[in-house]
Amino acid sequence: MNQKPKRLENIQNNSWEPELFISGGIVFSLLQIPDLLHIWGILLLQQSGYFESLIIARILTIAVNGLIVGFILHLIIRGFWVASVCLSYVFPKGIQQEKLEDYQPIFQNKLKKIANTVDFVVLLETLSSLVFALSFLFVLVLLGIFVTLLILIPHSSLVEQIGATPFLILRIGSIISLGIALLYVLDFLTLGKLKKIKWFARFYLPIYTVFSWLSLSPIYRSAYYTLVTNIKSWKLSVVILIYAAVALIFTATTHPENEDFINYKKYLRNNTVTCIHSPNHYDNLRSKKELIGSASIQSEFVSGKFLRVFVVHHKIFERIKDLNCGKIDLDNMTQKQGKQQLQCLSQVYRLEIDKKPQDSVQWRLHQHPKTKEIGLLTVIPIHKIAVGEHLLQVKLTSPPSKLKRLQRYGLMNETFAEITFWKE
Repeated sequence: MNQKPKRLENIQNNSWEPELFISGGIVFSLLQIPDLLHIWGILLLQQSGYFESLIIARILTIAVNGLIVGFILHLIIRGFWVASVCLSYVFPKGIQQEKLEDYQPIFQNKLKKIANTVDFVVLLETLSSLVFALSFLFVLVLLGIFVTLLILIPHSSLVEQIGATPFLILRIGSIISLGIALLYVLDFLTLGKLKKIKWFARFYLPIYTVFSWLSLSPIYRSAYYTLVTNIKSWKLSVVILIYAAVALIFTATTHPENEDFINYKKYLRNNTVTCIHSPNHYDNLRSKKELIGSASIQSEFVSGKFLRVFVVHHKIFERIKDLNCGKIDLDNMTQKQGKQQLQCLSQVYRLEIDKKPQDSVQWRLHQHPKTKEIGLLTVIPIHKIAVGEHLLQVKLTSPPSKLKRLQRYGLMNETFAEITFWKE
């Protein structure tokens, strides 16, 4: 056995200082990331029309929340540790059992089992170091799973590029690969049980080798086996499961708006709920962290002669109408490309005010400066509209024959958004 260098011992003995600094800084920084990931996932969903972007965002969010939970717990334990160290300095004798002799024997026996201050400091030191290590291990394992799924599961957009039959073959191959991957997952969760089966070892070796690299295990293998060989298997398994459960619960409770993150139907249906005055529809009311999702106007009270309407474009609506308007790249677009896309997208949406179609709408491609959502912008003259309440409706130009296709994506009818406004 190699002797531990003195320099390493000194670092370990003083590791609590950088641990506190790292934990505090990382918690503050990571708390900003989940909201950014959610917005990124929704923006990709709008522009691609495929829900995989939301799954990617959610897996990364769980990984980030795993770190947050671990570092918060680490800070709490280290706080107790510092307090215990200070207490042991002030009272070096710790608990003076002789002063408890007048207690009844039944209580004396219990109190004798209390760890002295020094032992408690050692216990907290051990726990804080384990939590710190497990936090990074959990995130690395989750990222390994993410990379593996990213490689094995073909993205839905491939069906448009390679055709339905080749995509089906890829899907079948993906299902078989995932089935084989379950062996690796089982071995990981049971802390190496499959490696102990003599007749299974030769068969399992190539599977283990392939999925070790796919799951990035060389990065965290040393830490994993250090824990496996020093902690009882059942204790480590319980700790990992509890840690994963806490990370999932933390994600669900801190981001309740994402609880149906895979359900595109739920996401679209939220934009068609009538009789609700949603601040997301108004540029002056929407919070900085919220996306538009469907459509927006400048304010709920309009005093000017024009109504500014911005409609967020959803790529999935093109598929409903059997269109392919191409990717909207506002930074690298020629005049000809812009006209072609406008002509194509104008076939998707239509506007009505108080049930009256707005036939002379002139659309422009636009990216909202605050939410960064891409869509169509127009300005509607309202100087002839009477003072009072009015209803703007954004509808899809799908004929009744395609109503079932709309319902498949969660829309009850062709109405995409309804916005109430009051003309002053």
